[in-house]
Amino acid sequence: MKHTGTQARIGVVVPRLSSIRPTVTLSREAKARLKWLDYYHGHGNNGALTCCHFGIHHQTPYRYYERFKFDSSFMILYSLFKK
Repeated sequence: MKHTGTQARIGVVVPRLSSIRPTVTLSREAKARLKWLDYYHGHGNNGALTCCHFGIHHQTPYRYYERFKFDSSFMILYSLFKK
């Protein structure tokens, strides 16, 4: 297939996609923990690297990863802050 030089952009293909509100609103702390888990997973489950990058305790990524893995839903991150 020949490249035409045009780019497919989400906002063009699906108009006003960015204006659609997400169905779940997470707290700032839950979003931070989700970033930790994403970074942890994206860097080969390297907990030491994650801790250095975010300046968190060395057991934190493992603790939240185990909780996240057990439930495998984003709501567990949200529920941790309601206790």
